[in-house]
Amino acid sequence: MPTTDKLMQADGKAAFEPAHPQDSGGARQSARSEVAAAMDIDPAIGAYCSETQRVAVISAFPERVHGLVGELSTRCLDVLVFHRFDPAVMNGLPVELIILDAAAADAAGESAELRAGAADTKSRAGFLWLVHEDAEADFQADGYETLVWPSPLGEAVARSMELLVRAALAGHSPAAAPSPAAGQAATAQAGALRTFKDLTLDTRRITVTRASRRIEVTKTEFELLLLLMEAEGAVLSREEIMDRVWGSQYFGGSNVVDVHVKSLRKKLGDPAAAPLYIVTVRGVGYRLADE
Repeated sequence: MPTTDKLMQADGKAAFEPAHPQDSGGARQSARSEVAAAMDIDPAIGAYCSETQRVAVISAFPERVHGLVGELSTRCLDVLVFHRFDPAVMNGLPVELIILDAAAADAAGESAELRAGAADTKSRAGFLWLVHEDAEADFQADGYETLVWPSPLGEAVARSMELLVRAALAGHSPAAAPSPAAGQAATAQAGALRTFKDLTLDTRRITVTRASRRIEVTKTEFELLLLLMEAEGAVLSREEIMDRVWGSQYFGGSNVVDVHVKSLRKKLGDPAAAPLYIVTVRGVGYRLADE
């Protein structure tokens, strides 16, 4: 089973083979169930939505974004999928967010066409570009919001919700303005998610997922990881961590921090010798690893 996107030739036409994890059917269903559980959604029937917002997804190879489309749909979003970007269609389409798969367009030889069409549109929707890692700097230099793709679904959903909330607060939504309740719900949903690399923390459900797979942690371990994420790479001393997580009334030794970090690393599959998430600063404490 391929693990990277590949452009193939079939019957003289370009065909895109999307990246899927091994045993993609079962793994994808498991990931979907875990994400649904984290959002209080019954994975068998989805969520009931009294109000919705609209998102357009443009990808020359829609299978690449199939998982993202499904996850967005469970969050009360009406998702429209197009193979190509047509400025005339987008100008008249009442959507709050347009997600453009630039990586697929590049594979199909339509990158210049996609960028020109997006530049020509008069839509007031927000834009999120799904890009190859080596192309991200180029898009960001032009002022575009980007997300390296493929990426963890939790991260992609969080970015999409963030842009939807940002558009609503700025009053840029081309559709009818959402009700206060709907706006508050969207803001709370987006604000509840914290991401770092392929880790996603849901502060409402007190859950941790890695690459969309649930990781069982204790409440203390969750608070410890959340504290490190909120520090955004700044070093936290053991004493500061103890005070913030255990409280000023705790009189145990500082080695309790080391014990919990060791347990958390084991659950995350994060070796201390070559850390992916938590770095030890000898003689001081801990910080997040570099991105």
